[in-house]
Amino acid sequence: TIQSAIDFSSDGDTVLVSSGHYYECIDINLSNINIIGENLNTIIDGQGECRGFSIGNKSNISIETFLIINGFGSGAGGGVYIAGSNGIHLENIEINNCVAGSGLYDFGGGLYADNSTYWLKDVTIDNNTANTANGLGGGIWNRNSNLNFENLGLIYFKIKIDKILLRKIIAI
Repeated sequence: TIQSAIDFSSDGDTVLVSSGHYYECIDINLSNINIIGENLNTIIDGQGECRGFSIGNKSNISIETFLIINGFGSGAGGGVYIAGSNGIHLENIEINNCVAGSGLYDFGGGLYADNSTYWLKDVTIDNNTANTANGLGGGIWNRNSNLNFENLGLIYFKIKIDKILLRKIIAI
């Protein structure tokens, strides 16, 4: 699995991932690592049970060329969750059909970042949801974080507020 390769890695390593459909949730448990998919047919599928990638209190991580689908974060970050981390780079990434849900407050259906510095380049975040009455940030929730981006697309995200479903289409 991809998780096994990361767990086996050391500081400064690069994990190369072949094209394929991977049914797993990846917890990046070390700093200074590159995780690179072969192409956008390198799919991380959370199956509606868990996040595609979780990064907590790490630094200098590069994730490139993945399609992240069907992720679920209880409370925050259905597709990608970044907290207390710096130097996080996401490039050539698509995050689709992910949900932050099941808590009183749900944030960042596609991507959640808190107390972090991160870069998004050539990233598309499409059809993601913050799924409760108080849900915020269907596409991205950026809290106390520095976001730098180039070619970022936020397309069709949903937020539920007081039993009213708001839909928004933004293309950048």
